[in-house]
Amino acid sequence: MRDAFVSFILHPLFLLKQAVIVLLALIIAIVPFLVRSVQGKPLNLKKFRPIFQFLEPLPLGKHLFSFMVGLFAPYTGTIEAHVERFEAHEVEISMEDQPWKRNPYQSIHFIALANLGEFTTVLSALSVMQGMKGVRGIPISLNISCTKKARGTVYCVSNVGDLEEKLLKLEGKQEIDIEGKIMDASRKVQIATVTVTMSFQKMSSESKKTK
Repeated sequence: MRDAFVSFILHPLFLLKQAVIVLLALIIAIVPFLVRSVQGKPLNLKKFRPIFQFLEPLPLGKHLFSFMVGLFAPYTGTIEAHVERFEAHEVEISMEDQPWKRNPYQSIHFIALANLGEFTTVLSALSVMQGMKGVRGIPISLNISCTKKARGTVYCVSNVGDLEEKLLKLEGKQEIDIEGKIMDASRKVQIATVTVTMSFQKMSSESKKTK
């Protein structure tokens, strides 16, 4: 009951704060973006990783990137996660412990953790897929196993170091498991493991022409 009351009061203020941060981040990013365009180095807006690499060094850049991904996947945006690292084969995303994400036992809700895991694993897979031609993938199942209650800020890390090799050998359709590990605030204690099964398909030249 306490969390419900606190959420009723604080959540609108939190959303207002996020809106101000995103607005400031947009103002900060617009000048470097225009400079790149004038220099003949336009940013590739079709791929997530180049956008993150552009925004990461800028003040509030990670906030803006996380907000943009939330627009791309609105339901995922509801957990208000923050992309900390977006490397070629590894992604790390954090999620704060807030009253509106808790269960009756004063810990982060199971479904919020599952959402964080799905966000991290799929984004890591996308980082590989977007560097390849003719490969598509979609999550088809999700499994989560929790070993302890989640309190405080949590971090999910997904490493897909071998995914590129598997996709290069892909013929037709194949299901591949992508794993994410959710850690506590210290990044030393594992709270949960999330496994997302994705169905990957290599598009033939004929199917591309059809589309």
